[in-house]
Amino acid sequence: MKIEKLIETALTSKSNLQVKADLGKVNSIVIQSIKDELGFNVNDYKHIIDNFAVKHIILKHGNAEKEATRGQIAVTLDAFELIPEILKDPDKVLDGGINKIGRRIIVYEKTFTDKIIYVEEIRTKRKELALQTMYIKKS
Repeated sequence: MKIEKLIETALTSKSNLQVKADLGKVNSIVIQSIKDELGFNVNDYKHIIDNFAVKHIILKHGNAEKEATRGQIAVTLDAFELIPEILKDPDKVLDGGINKIGRRIIVYEKTFTDKIIYVEEIRTKRKELALQTMYIKKS
C-alpha cells in the first residue's frame, strides 16, 4: 500500500484493524548507522508505517497551536511525503532507548526547511522498523 492510500485509510476508516504500508528494505547506509549507534543489526529488515502511527501523529502533532507551545510545527499531510527521503538519507540516526512496551527505538533527524524527527520501533519477530511517531522542530 502506498503512503497516500494508508493516510487516507487512517483518517477515514473506523476499523480497529491494522493496515500497513511497506516502505522497502533498510538501505546499507542506514543499516551501518543503526549498527554503529545502537549496536543492532537490521540487515534484512524493512521500514513500515501503519494506520495507528498515522492517527497518532495527526492527533498528537497535527495541531498548530499545541505544537507552537512546544516550539514545534504541526505535522501536515505533506510531511508524510518526505518519509522516503528521511529514511533514505537521514542527517542523524540516534538511539532512542526503549519504548513503553520494551522495544528499541531508532530516532532519525533530517533537516529540510525545518528539522523532522522520525521515530521507529524495532520489531524483531517481523524484521520491521515501524513508525512510532514523527514531529517537526523549528530550525
